[in-house]
Amino acid sequence: MEAGDPFLQELEDAGLNEVKARLAAKIYSPIGPKSDIAKDWVLRKEQALEVETRRLEDAHKVEQALTISRTAEAAERQALAAEKATRVAVAALVVAVGRNSKRHRYGSTLRGA
Repeated sequence: MEAGDPFLQELEDAGLNEVKARLAAKIYSPIGPKSDIAKDWVLRKEQALEVETRRLEDAHKVEQALTISRTAEAAERQALAAEKATRVAVAALVVAVGRNSKRHRYGSTLRGA
């Protein structure tokens, strides 16, 4: 049967699950060509469905890998920013302690005079 065949169009219109149900119910004569054509059609549809499922799973895995990579890059940027902020805070603390120490030292000398 060719692509424009009315029986193939009937199978397409019915859909995979319906054609499988019809085959199980022996709607198509087991002896006639329609049964063989329908079985072949179901097999091709199931194979195409498996290929599409694998393609989608692979695409999902790629998307997950990209998400993990982006998350790791963002975490690295945050870690670098936190490290820089820590260095700035330590430097500010050193300056503040130094100023406080000088103020305390000079303040006690002036009071004692």
